Amino acid sequence: MNIVVDEVNISCGMREDYIVHAQDEGYHIKAVRFPVLTREESVRRRLSDPHGEWSKEDWEGVWEKFNKAYDEPVYEEGFDEIERVEN
Repeated sequence: MNIVVDEVNISCGMREDYIVHAQDEGYHIKAVRFPVLTREESVRRRLSDPHGEWSKEDWEGVWEKFNKAYDEPVYEEGFDEIERVEN
């Protein structure tokens, strides 16, 4: 069985409970690190597939918040493997 925890869990603290539970159950824990998009590219993509009535400024604010909170996955968190996907 595979369990996927998506990009919303962007910080070490947000991922911790998932990793602890996966370790307790004996799972192989793998992070897949995708390329970081610029704010401009991320907002452009979001606006091309709108979610409600949010403005460009709203999505820029969301990007800034996520960008500040992001922690690169590291083995010390408990990952067995970290894969980096290139462009």
